[in-house]
Amino acid sequence: MSQADFIREFVFKNYIQPARDRGEKEITITAGDVARRLRLYNRIPNICNVLGGRKLQVMCGVRLLERSGPHQSTTTKFTYQILEQPAAGIGANYIKPMKQELQPSREEVVELLDPYLTDVKEKLLEAEQYLKGRKTSTGIIVTLCYEAVITTLQRMIIDKKGMKPIEDLRKEKKVYFDNLVNMLRNSGFNIENITDLEILRDLRNRVVHEGYKPTEQNAKWAYEVVKKFVLKHYPKVLSNLL
Repeated sequence: MSQADFIREFVFKNYIQPARDRGEKEITITAGDVARRLRLYNRIPNICNVLGGRKLQVMCGVRLLERSGPHQSTTTKFTYQILEQPAAGIGANYIKPMKQELQPSREEVVELLDPYLTDVKEKLLEAEQYLKGRKTSTGIIVTLCYEAVITTLQRMIIDKKGMKPIEDLRKEKKVYFDNLVNMLRNSGFNIENITDLEILRDLRNRVVHEGYKPTEQNAKWAYEVVKKFVLKHYPKVLSNLL
């Protein structure tokens, strides 16, 4: 499935269908809000094309009433009429199957260009380049690995509780390791290798706040810990890695 289809599904599940369930007749969606929630900050043209396209209207049972603001910007707004049924000629059974199909598996999420898991993979690929000797900084390896853990924890919370808890943490500037872990624990989820992740957190804090220079063994250990963690929850992220 393409990134455009991924955006359409996200808009359907998080904007259009909830508004329909509330009995609303119209909804306005801002391109920048979609970009922020999906962390697709450099994909505003793609998001605007999706929001302004005919295919979204067909798939979601809406009619575009107005497009306002710049042509392709974070402030571009799209106002839709929410139809009780698909428009004439589209097919009365199109929305129902769409709702049933909007539950991609974790493995499929990577293929849908999920921004969180894509970010995890990019960080691990960069750490791999350092380990292979193409770059030289054990401190950066540890930091990249820790950042990959933070992003993975956010994705896990989204899987279990949706976007809102992460958005709330961002507003409060509290997207920290302990907060994320506690949120998962409060949802009844325990992380198996939490001790290793806590050691990685402490190692990263020493690197960032105390100027500590980790050994090569430290860096390799950090990389393996994160690989094991990601493999457990999102195995497809690790394709093409060491």
